[in-house]
Amino acid sequence: MCGRFPFYFTLKDAAKEYRVKDLPEDFAPNYNAAPMQKVPVIYVKESAVHFEMFRWGLVPHWAKDSKIGSRMINARFETIFEKPSFKNLITGNRCLMLANGFYEWKKTDDRKIPNYIQLKNRQIFGFAAIWSQWKSPLGENLKTCSIITTAANDFMTPIHNGMPVIIMKKDEEKWLTTDNMQNIKEIIRLGSGEEMKSFEISTLVNNPKNNSPECIAPAESR
Repeated sequence: MCGRFPFYFTLKDAAKEYRVKDLPEDFAPNYNAAPMQKVPVIYVKESAVHFEMFRWGLVPHWAKDSKIGSRMINARFETIFEKPSFKNLITGNRCLMLANGFYEWKKTDDRKIPNYIQLKNRQIFGFAAIWSQWKSPLGENLKTCSIITTAANDFMTPIHNGMPVIIMKKDEEKWLTTDNMQNIKEIIRLGSGEEMKSFEISTLVNNPKNNSPECIAPAESR
């Protein structure tokens, strides 16, 4: 499961990295993004690349209430191609949720230790994700998203048994545009293969109300 991550890149850096011109006016860095909050998303629609802020927590178009999103922040790779809520979206509504890293808690006998995980060679990257647009009874259009997760790789196993799928740079364009199901599965399978690094951080990050650069400071520096 992936339930918290930071994005503190600048819009200028994101625009350069993903070659987008229309930037979200409601973007604000978040050092402790949590479910049901707005997060930065790159997606393709009508052959154009879009950069917008979506709410984290998928609300299928058929849902009667948007509160369902709090239970759909992740979509497991193992079941995403079968579950009714996800299988139609994986074919045509894929996106990248942009991040600088993510948080995971390592369980010990007496506590959970928060760790910050990053990529060694990339400051900004995209989680594999799916998105949906929901229309409320009052006519509100809400765009939401969910991170695709998978079993932990060798690096992550000592920390947690699962992890978000990170799309490798060379596969990002294909991830956003291909309609070949075999390609989609292969991109997810190969995702998260880039080198990672991590360090222990303070329990300050445990509370999503804490949103400051201190959330990503190494624990020993406090």
